[in-house]
Amino acid sequence: MFADDTNIFISGKNINDLTQIANNEMNIISACFSANLLSLNLKKPKNCSVTKKMPDTCIKLNNEAISRVYQTKFLGVLIQANLKWNEHISSSN
Repeated sequence: MFADDTNIFISGKNINDLTQIANNEMNIISACFSANLLSLNLKKPKNCSVTKKMPDTCIKLNNEAISRVYQTKFLGVLIQANLKWNEHISSSN
């Protein structure tokens, strides 16, 4: 069995703390999925840090770095990491 469309949202002001929290949450999620016999496709998870500054972050799932993307679609809205909306607006036309 697979679990699709799982999202994690973490907010804060310190990128180092946020990275540590995100990695802890990924460990918890991985354990929950495993306990419920759900599979994780390690090629699919993406990290989109929505911020005005673009810090380097390393978020891992099962000790593998999650790919960083600079935009993602959530509930039909294209969200860019730099908090601009031009990609969503141009895709809506």
